[in-house]
Amino acid sequence: MLSAYLGNADAFPILKEWDYFNHAGVSPWAPETIQAVNDFNAEFGRVTLQKTNWFGLLEGVREELAGFINAQKHEIAFTRNTGDAISIIAAGIDWKAGDRVVVASCEYPSNVYPWMDARDRHGVEVISVEEKTDADGIARVEEDDLIRACEHHRTKLLAVSHVQWTSGQRMDLNKLGAYCREKGILFAVDAIQSLGVVPVDVQAAQIDFLFSGGHKWLMAPPGSGLIYCRQELIERINSPMVGAASVINPWRWEINFVRSPDALRFETGTPAFASLFGLGAAVKVLKSVGIDVINAQVKSLGHQFAIGARAKGYTVITDRSGAVGGAVCFTSPAGHPDELVKVLREKHKVELAARRGRL
Repeated sequence: MLSAYLGNADAFPILKEWDYFNHAGVSPWAPETIQAVNDFNAEFGRVTLQKTNWFGLLEGVREELAGFINAQKHEIAFTRNTGDAISIIAAGIDWKAGDRVVVASCEYPSNVYPWMDARDRHGVEVISVEEKTDADGIARVEEDDLIRACEHHRTKLLAVSHVQWTSGQRMDLNKLGAYCREKGILFAVDAIQSLGVVPVDVQAAQIDFLFSGGHKWLMAPPGSGLIYCRQELIERINSPMVGAASVINPWRWEINFVRSPDALRFETGTPAFASLFGLGAAVKVLKSVGIDVINAQVKSLGHQFAIGARAKGYTVITDRSGAVGGAVCFTSPAGHPDELVKVLREKHKVELAARRGRL
């Protein structure tokens, strides 16, 4: 199944013109994703909601996502993106002044600002654990440093990315999750740099909240995203966003303000159908190929790249010694990353990203 997609310019027309290395930014869509979006657009444009129960079909997408991360269907809510997902949970937690949230210093802003907002609104203390760089230039946040930062009686939540966006480091979620569960600390994971390329199991990693958008490694449309919330915690989260979809028996139209006991309480109204149907199609493709197969292929390509980059005198930032994600981050002595990205794009039709002084 993998061979049907690898290097196939018919499946991914972008390959006819570009060498594309920016899945950690925005991914191209598989043909099945394009078809799902086009099918929805065509039918919706003719008959709107009168012919097809689009809400019912979305439950199939919810089920696909749940199976993808080893969750239950009722633990999944749809969102527009990762930032929305994290903000809903961060704003819905019953914070007390002096509660502590531990994050890594290298987190993407979407996994920092909502916790800072809790700081400003509720007096929460946000503790940032520094990334370290070793003598070979490899950058990482040590899991043991995160754990030490959590060893305070007021620590309420640890928030990390499964794969860090500026270093490509793949965090040991099982180790962090086991510690948090033992200590009664909430464990929140931004998985946008791992879902679609790295196996994710919310049960094995003892994750309480998981967030992702669909437009990176999931290869789905922008505007598609998800929250996973562990069932035992759902009714403890009072989302500030409430609408017709947030209650028991939605779409009955009578006023019945009883919040859903399921993750539906985090949804408000009419969703982005086209994007979410595209997400469902993308997940089916990824599941049919197999995440373990995809991860092995991407790992092999990443190792080849790292070897070649070091041979050219580049410094590889990403730790390739253990479990890895999809991104390989590096610096080049040839110039500033922003300028190199521009030259590669304009002169060589090579697409990659510059992030905080790294390629």
